[in-house]
Amino acid sequence: MSTRAVADGRVVPGRAVLDEVAVPARPAWWRRLISPLLTTLLVLALLGLCAVRIHDWLGPPDSLDQAVLEGARKVPGPVCIHEIQDVSGSMTQYSSLREQAVSQLFLFAQRELQATDQLAEAVFSGTAGVTLPPTSLHALPVRRTAPTPGAGTFMAPAVRALTLADRADQTCAARALIAITDGEVHDEPAELRSALVDGAYTRVYLVIPGWAGGRPSAFTGDVLDGVVVRRFTDAPRLGVIFGQVFAELLGVELRQRKIESGQP
Repeated sequence: MSTRAVADGRVVPGRAVLDEVAVPARPAWWRRLISPLLTTLLVLALLGLCAVRIHDWLGPPDSLDQAVLEGARKVPGPVCIHEIQDVSGSMTQYSSLREQAVSQLFLFAQRELQATDQLAEAVFSGTAGVTLPPTSLHALPVRRTAPTPGAGTFMAPAVRALTLADRADQTCAARALIAITDGEVHDEPAELRSALVDGAYTRVYLVIPGWAGGRPSAFTGDVLDGVVVRRFTDAPRLGVIFGQVFAELLGVELRQRKIESGQP
């Protein structure tokens, strides 16, 4: 004799079942959730690992000692950087960071840049002076004594001093200016624009300490709108900015250096 089938607590008329067949129990709610949860966590972990590896392989480096230049140079001759440092009262605390970054740049240049690529430096406040004439990036820098800071912050005289120092060497295929400053300068806008135009720079960068902030008001309008603003918080980041500027002048990429297994 048949009995009515029972499924999930409901009577199903007209269907016979064997009395000894057990009705399967529904899994507990946590068992239904744990499988997709574990799958989701595994996928997220794999995505995180892939992101880290992609950053290591393709992303920007954390410092110049981990950096390489990738790609063929797009310029026919040497590239040159004019670097000027604001040494007015508000910026003196960053002088040591700048020195560390420049030291990193020279080590980076030994393996990634050509001996004909150059760096020239000047400092400025109320007065300006060249501390490093145009020098091969494969040479150890011998700097001149910086002038005693004067009242005020005038950037144009430092730009003109480096332009004059560079006039004896017309071999630069591309030239960039990097100004390390908080952007609080006292130059007349027309004089600052004129100095930048006379410098015949391929690119001009304003490198400002701090995480974030707006564009300094002194660098707006006409030629000054073309000044690129970058920010740094420590010496490695400032060094990477130097490397990125050279990469942009050369038309190549600054990438994370791949570390081979078993190599330092």
